Order: sequence, then structure tokens, then C-alpha cells
Amino acid sequence: KDEIRVTFTDPLVADTDEDGLKDGTENKLSLNPLVKDTDSDGILDGEEVYTQTTETFIGDDESVIESVSVTVPCAGEIDEQFFIADASGWDEIAANVVGIVGVPVEIATDIEFEEAILTFQYDPALLNGASEDNLGILWYDKENLEFVEMENVTVDKTQHTVSCVTTHFSEYLVVDMKEWTDTWLSQTDYSQ
Repeated sequence: KDEIRVTFTDPLVADTDEDGLKDGTENKLSLNPLVKDTDSDGILDGEEVYTQTTETFIGDDESVIESVSVTVPCAGEIDEQFFIADASGWDEIAANVVGIVGVPVEIATDIEFEEAILTFQYDPALLNGASEDNLGILWYDKENLEFVEMENVTVDKTQHTVSCVTTHFSEYLVVDMKEWTDTWLSQTDYSQ
């Protein structure tokens, strides 16, 4: 209905102007879905680099982590360039990390980028005793077989999000950092 009356795009075609970006994406990015090169710089809109966000909903109504989103500059349809999935079905180690909040999430892409913003949306009612102030993000370093704490994690208690800037993708998980740290500090050092 809006396509016929408001944007004048073809409701039977995903990409009216055939520039490589779907009409809906062009609308989100404030581009003209009827013009292949909105800024007239000689580069099709679908080949230009724009900061875009892709979001994947994780789990069900009882999941602490409701969704995971990635915001990154890229060309083309961001949703078609990222794999974001609940990794608990194939990674028991990550799924049982001490202090985990929700499930581990695998994120993969072939695009090249310098930095991306990774954001987990959580349900505060399902934190089961974990304090929002203690939430952090770990990533799994597959090469060294260890979990690494992300720096500069931001918890927004109003929006119920935990986010960080990353330069790579791997497997990520939200954890109660106090529980995680307390557990590792109390481990016996058998090498002594």
C-alpha cells in the first residue's frame, strides 16, 4: 500500500531501481529507491558503503538474550552478508561457561571492516540474580582455545542492551563478569 501511494516503488519487485539495494533498505538509509545513484557520484547505491545494522532474534520468549545486532559500514544488503546464530547447539563448552547470561552466539561475515558495534538486547526480568552492572562480553579465541574479555563494554539499563566495539567476529557471549571473575580467582593452581 505504501509502495503505491507513498514511495511509488513496485510492490512486486524487491529492488525497483535495480541498484543492488532492496527498496526497504534504501528507505532505511534515506536513499531514493527510484534512483540507482542517489547522490549522483557515479557509484550505484548498492555498491556504496553505508553504515547498516542487521539484527537476529535469538531463542524464544524465555530467553535472556532476545536479539543480537551488528552495526558496520558495508556495501550491499547487510542481512545477506552476516551469519548470526545461537551456538549452544554445537558448542557445549561455551554454552556452559560460568556466569553465562543467555546463549553463546556465533557471528561470521566475509566483508572487510575496521570496526563494528556488537549489541545484545536482554530481558532484565530473566537475569536470574545477575546484576545489570556486572554484565560483560566474552569472545572465544579459537586459535588459543580461550575466552577473552571485551574491553569498553557499555551496559544501557534503560534500553536493556550490552554492547562493545569489535574488530573481528567469532563466538560471543554475555556473562556476569563478577561470577566469571570470582570463579577463576578461586580456582586452585595445581602447577604449584
